[in-house]
Amino acid sequence: MIDSEFLSAAFRQLAADYCCTPEDFSADVNKVTAAVSAEEQRKFTDYPPAFRAASFGRNTVISAVPEILKAGQELSSIAGTKLFDGSGIAAVNGLIGPFGHVIGMISQYYLPSADFSPKDFCGYDLRIFGEREILEILYPYYSGYENALMYGARGDRRDVLAVCAVSGKEILGMAGASNDSELFWQIGIDVLPEHRGKGLASILVSTLANEVILRGKIPYYGTWSGNIFSQRTALGSGFLPAWSEMCSVPIE
Repeated sequence: MIDSEFLSAAFRQLAADYCCTPEDFSADVNKVTAAVSAEEQRKFTDYPPAFRAASFGRNTVISAVPEILKAGQELSSIAGTKLFDGSGIAAVNGLIGPFGHVIGMISQYYLPSADFSPKDFCGYDLRIFGEREILEILYPYYSGYENALMYGARGDRRDVLAVCAVSGKEILGMAGASNDSELFWQIGIDVLPEHRGKGLASILVSTLANEVILRGKIPYYGTWSGNIFSQRTALGSGFLPAWSEMCSVPIE
């Protein structure tokens, strides 16, 4: 079971993201809203995607910019989570394609379970890096950890916390957190190939998640349906699947 406080907060966060109410994600029918930028939303880009949809497993809430809002409303009749299967995605692309957009990201998001606790370090030397140390040490001297770090700010979204497994001056693996919103910090993970398959990823993710919680924030973990190893890391770190999202990108 997912931690109930974290799940309730996720409903509120996505309600802000999708310009709806938390209750809309538990309705029996889909909901379509007009996309509007707001301060409390998660900030992945400077402006909301032209089209996006989210589901906690029952219905789907769709948010679209005004010019394709009518196209989004045509999708409201597709039952519940069917928008996230192959035929549903094809229907979405068929409607938003003429407006110069296509689905470019389909993600699964995880939240800590109700009995979450950090894993034992198992002999690894772990070190915590705050935002300033990330800027001064990790950015200039440690490249190649693009899943854990953004290596720069994206508007208000920044790398704010990291946990590294170290051996001397070498980093064996790194979990990093970005401040996607005031409350929700997203975790990413990178482990050197020779240290994979030993449980290090789950140790780093669970340790970082605990550090995020200690700072009064909510950690969440994102991946996609084809990344089985990442899903196993989430589950092994004490996270459970909470919701799915899709977002459009401009057709180039």
